[in-house]
Amino acid sequence: MAFYRCVVKGSQGLGATWSFGQHATASLSLSAAASAWDTAFTAYWTAATAHHGTNVTSTQTIVYEIDPATGNSTSVQITGNSKTGTGATAGLPFDVALCASKESNVSGRPGRGRLFLPPLVVGDMSAGHVASAAVTAMVAAVKAMYDSMIGAGFTLNIYGRRSHVIINMSQFHIDDKWDTQSNRSNKYVPARTTSAL
Repeated sequence: MAFYRCVVKGSQGLGATWSFGQHATASLSLSAAASAWDTAFTAYWTAATAHHGTNVTSTQTIVYEIDPATGNSTSVQITGNSKTGTGATAGLPFDVALCASKESNVSGRPGRGRLFLPPLVVGDMSAGHVASAAVTAMVAAVKAMYDSMIGAGFTLNIYGRRSHVIINMSQFHIDDKWDTQSNRSNKYVPARTTSAL
């Protein structure tokens, strides 16, 4: 049984990036795992594309084989995956994100994880929160991705980076509160306007 970290990376334009990942175990070769993860992300994007702005693109899917005893990668396979959002309204700020919260049967922080989705569009806002229709759509998109992974033979996990403990996921949820990922705008160089006193 191999232990993998499945990652997707993308761009938001102007130097801003995004990424998310999922740990999983499987009796799959690295190449088979890479193909299955690429297919699973495509299932997510097919369901979610109307909620991502046209500035949001994917660039590649990556699968790292991980030594669970150390957390270090022992091998990697990268697959090009170029997709563009089709949202009808403008994208939200680079560091505004919707979070899928991962859960397990282990109580407390060790049994939880988070997956920050690519930025949504202004049309997904409602009174400062995430519109209920958008939450429903994104739950369905993440579920499509997870269903694809499970169907390919993956067991979805939460991994303790410090404890190096692998815990099986049991469910996930998405709520209507926006989250932030400040590192997504780290490469964006802001324009500055200065005023004399």
